[in-house]
Amino acid sequence: MSIIKPFTSMNIETVPVTVEGFTLEEPTIGSMKKILDASKTLQRRLVDAGYTRRLKILVALGELWVMKNSSGTWDEVKETLANSTGYSRSMIDEEFNLVAQVFNYENLSSTLINSLTGGVDSLDRFSNLGNGEGIRSMPIGPIMIISSGNSLIPPLIPTVIGLLTGNFVVLKPSLTNVLGLNLIFSLLNEIEDSKVLRDCLLVAYLSHTSEVYDYLLRETPLGVVNFWGAQPAIEIIGTKVGENPHHPRYLVNGPLTGFTIIKEKQADDETASGLAFNMILYDQQLCNSPTQGAFIGSSEACMVFMEKVAAHLDRLGETHSIAVSEALTYMLQGVRRILIGKGSKVFSGKHPDNPWTLVVSDGYSRLGEAVEVFPQFNLYNRRRFIEIVRVDRLKDSLQLIRDLPENKAWSGVERVQTVGVVELDENEYKMLAETGVYRIVPLRDMYLRSPCEPYDGVSLADAFTYRVYRRK
Repeated sequence: MSIIKPFTSMNIETVPVTVEGFTLEEPTIGSMKKILDASKTLQRRLVDAGYTRRLKILVALGELWVMKNSSGTWDEVKETLANSTGYSRSMIDEEFNLVAQVFNYENLSSTLINSLTGGVDSLDRFSNLGNGEGIRSMPIGPIMIISSGNSLIPPLIPTVIGLLTGNFVVLKPSLTNVLGLNLIFSLLNEIEDSKVLRDCLLVAYLSHTSEVYDYLLRETPLGVVNFWGAQPAIEIIGTKVGENPHHPRYLVNGPLTGFTIIKEKQADDETASGLAFNMILYDQQLCNSPTQGAFIGSSEACMVFMEKVAAHLDRLGETHSIAVSEALTYMLQGVRRILIGKGSKVFSGKHPDNPWTLVVSDGYSRLGEAVEVFPQFNLYNRRRFIEIVRVDRLKDSLQLIRDLPENKAWSGVERVQTVGVVELDENEYKMLAETGVYRIVPLRDMYLRSPCEPYDGVSLADAFTYRVYRRK
């Protein structure tokens, strides 16, 4: 594989590093100082270019991405990403298709229209609130986005919103998605009149022990550090950001997970298909992926429903095959045996390249007891695996949501982010909101984000700007 270089419009000094078979070039501290010294001037130019021009460039990038993706140009890159992420090749194909949605004109416009107090116009001028009052939304950058490795989409969204709101953006990808993110933003080189936006973007992999990484967090004049990931990195990075004399905001996305609630009368084939699809999608590595659920109804109805889910997992998993190590297979078999011994019913896939598992526990979760024996079988090593707890009342499922962070099987997870449901009444939605979740959405498309949605309770456009108030 060729050396992966930082994406930047500047000529900078770099040093080669080798990590897990990848050879990458890291900017030096001197290079970072040069970039950040110029960042405020470049950011002002991006703001002066105006919201409409920034939007036009990003939409053009999305259109170019669609054209290149449909041509088969990136088949070799897709194979590399499939190998580095552990996802199936068909999953990588789907992800490349989803990238275009991030740059969709309606999606980008709606994201900002629904996020900024002063409206989109406040990015270019003071909005008119009446009585001589107005709000101007100013970029808070430079901003630094530290990416998780589970997908291209999570780091892509804040980067795009950061640029759209007029910020200079430093994106630190993970080892598994740096190639894909470089590929996306390299298309800016082919878009006419995009230099003003290109000048405000640096995409550079930095190893965890990098002096440059440490320098950025502790010393540089950042406005926001947006971290996507889990402990212990949250605390380590937070400590370093806390020492920064410029006092950047520290915005954390994660670690979170998904939950599903299924009522007996809703347990039809369509619901079973929706649950199976969300288990196969990204192999449950997203914060909105269902990893636990509650079935409200009889044991008999629950078992019938699980048979339907199992059939869909066999069907969907066949076209999304994954490779699983011997060690993980051994752990999986051990966990299944323990759960059966604890009284849970276990359904499992028969093919090693589609190793799905459905666990039905009656009344309360048993998975934590199994993970005590196999502590490495944590949330991030569980793929296509879900525990469904059969309960009698909605109240019992709400308690499972509240208790999940204390369950040893979800160690490190702060809370449930997404709850997938079929249909609830307004009082039930109210009760769910009071459990502390961030999203309540249809089970069939738990993965789908509306442009109107905040991210984990926070509007990114709002977090990446500050408001200037004016009264005449």
